[in-house]
Amino acid sequence: MGGGGGGGGVAADLNLCGAWDNWGTKFPTWEVSGHTAHVARPDTATGWQARKMSAVTLPAGTYSVRVDITGDAGLAFEVHVGGRVAFYAGSDWRRFTLDQPTEVYVQLAVRPTWTGEATLTPVILEGD
Repeated sequence: MGGGGGGGGVAADLNLCGAWDNWGTKFPTWEVSGHTAHVARPDTATGWQARKMSAVTLPAGTYSVRVDITGDAGLAFEVHVGGRVAFYAGSDWRRFTLDQPTEVYVQLAVRPTWTGEATLTPVILEGD
């Protein structure tokens, strides 16, 4: 019944992450195209730096999340569920279940010693 290209409009093919929010640290390089961000920092910082995605409210159900990354893989990604850090995400799928509609977003957390560049795309899919 209707649907997008490629995946036939199946719910499991929808990217349920929000676009990148303007909350957080201004990195020397921060270029965004939809869900994908390119980040670069040539020098170390004095403290942790972070950027987050716009939160999305997901209905009760089971979801899977991962972060597709090219370049420097030494970056950390927090998954915030209901206003607090629930777990860290990486390039492997992590499943989580919501028992009620809940606000979810992914946050990039960069340690002070990190330098380099990377392109990253957080993905949240509905279902297993």
